[in-house]
Amino acid sequence: MVLIDNHPEEMTRSKLWLSFVCCFLLARLAAQTAGPEDLYIHFNKSFYVSGEHIWAKVYFLGPLPEEASAVVYLDLIAPDGTVLVSDRLRRTGKYALWDRQIPYEWPSAYYLVRVYTRWNLQFGNDFAYTELLPIYHFPDEPVERPDEWVATKQGEAPAGPAGSGGLQIELLPLRETARSGEEVTLEFRVTDQAGRPVDASLSASVLDLDWLPEEADRPYRLADIWQRGRPEAKPGGAAIPSEKTLVYRGRASDPDSGEPLSTNYLSVHTTPADQYFLVKCRDGAFEFSLPLFEGPQVVQLHDLNPFQPAIVAAELEETAAPVLDYQLLTAEPVRTPAIDRYLYLLRKQRKLRELFDVPLREYPVAVPGPLRDFEPNVRYRIENYQAMEDIEEFLNEIILRSRIEREGERISLKLYNPKTKRLFPNSVWFWIDGYLTPDARTLFDLPLSAIDRLELFTEKETIISQFEPTLAGAGVMAVFTKDRELPLRIREAPNNLDIEGLHRPAAFDPVVPGPDDAWPDLRPVVHWAPELQSGTDGRMSFTFRATSAVGRLLLQVEGVSTEGLPGVLRAVVEVRR
Repeated sequence: MVLIDNHPEEMTRSKLWLSFVCCFLLARLAAQTAGPEDLYIHFNKSFYVSGEHIWAKVYFLGPLPEEASAVVYLDLIAPDGTVLVSDRLRRTGKYALWDRQIPYEWPSAYYLVRVYTRWNLQFGNDFAYTELLPIYHFPDEPVERPDEWVATKQGEAPAGPAGSGGLQIELLPLRETARSGEEVTLEFRVTDQAGRPVDASLSASVLDLDWLPEEADRPYRLADIWQRGRPEAKPGGAAIPSEKTLVYRGRASDPDSGEPLSTNYLSVHTTPADQYFLVKCRDGAFEFSLPLFEGPQVVQLHDLNPFQPAIVAAELEETAAPVLDYQLLTAEPVRTPAIDRYLYLLRKQRKLRELFDVPLREYPVAVPGPLRDFEPNVRYRIENYQAMEDIEEFLNEIILRSRIEREGERISLKLYNPKTKRLFPNSVWFWIDGYLTPDARTLFDLPLSAIDRLELFTEKETIISQFEPTLAGAGVMAVFTKDRELPLRIREAPNNLDIEGLHRPAAFDPVVPGPDDAWPDLRPVVHWAPELQSGTDGRMSFTFRATSAVGRLLLQVEGVSTEGLPGVLRAVVEVRR
């Protein structure tokens, strides 16, 4: 029997459609069966003292799926199980950076660090990377200098995990000596087992062995993890998608009655990002997601339904940390002669800094960025109107045809619309230093001397293009104060939600004395370079300044290739006069 195709065009379309459906189903199946993400964290050293800064880099081991998580969670947990730090980190390629200043009051203990992604947890607790981190309390009393401490071995460490097929990291050329106080450049070459150049992301820590002799003898955690292999994942498909945005959930209610809010026009306004979008709120419950951002922001929620109060009472639901099986150590970290010597030197260094009036390094919180620039219909520089008594006189004398209405304690202001030749039907909205409010008293409470400039938006086109479109029926007045000291009515409004985005990594910047400074340069952590990237030739380099001390520097390098293969290197550089 021979089949004759009387409609070849339709058959071709059918085949194409069938191919498309198959490809779509295969892609969905691949996404649902994608395995867990293997994580590992490289600390710049193996223990810390309260007041010091922790530097770390989280690696994704193995192949990275196309839909890999964009958010990494890192928790620092006290021996009693209290989560002291809970940060969300941004994945960049195959890594995420983290750092944290340890509070001076933390007691000596083994603190647990756990790193995970939400995607990972559905495959079992074994895919949350955990490590016990000893932290010693800075000695309140003088520490006697020990006569002996652990001797440092100088045997060469393997360039990569033995027998694992991992990366080979080679120091080129082997720089064995350096002058105290000079700039030192180290160059590396990364290859596979066959000697071919490899594209890899690495992190390097340079430590003073006179401070940290035990660091040269500690085992490679990365090699151990790689040789141990991946734990067995729980069966079943993935139910939780990998995170690409930051999701927040909460509840909103009427601030007067306390009744749960229901509206299709719950406006979400972020500050200082100055973004606007609408979400639905049902029986008080709402949810919104924001693009990845770093540091803190404030979210303002307003009900733009004209028949309901604009200001709402809102609160976020706490995202509970997942319950993981881990073992905490309640005993204090072991005090070896080398640790005692480190504490002795650290206390001596602090006394020297106090003697020479050198401040201890604390990485400051980022200051607020510049406010957004608008294209208003009218702009007023208030410095030209300081002879006036207050903002009300300014409105009456300068902004003509505006109307101030009072009803008890309530004040409303309506602006004139030059297009319609009449007042806006609704009271104006105020944008004050990045915060949005319909409360006119917020503006009236500001002294005229505190305002830098005032801008009016009274045309539909300018409002829609720069603000929430629904504000086109009211007009907007933007107010820029001189010192950005927000009025209390805005700061304590019930619709303001403080949210935390991704952790903002600090840049490693050691305190190095200048040529005219008399205090000595004594640093246990000489350098931390977390974002080394090899090129197509497998080469990379970084530069640091050696301390004024004479001795040996320990170079520790760890990294992962784009294919997920790990590599480690340890080398010693002599520092001479």
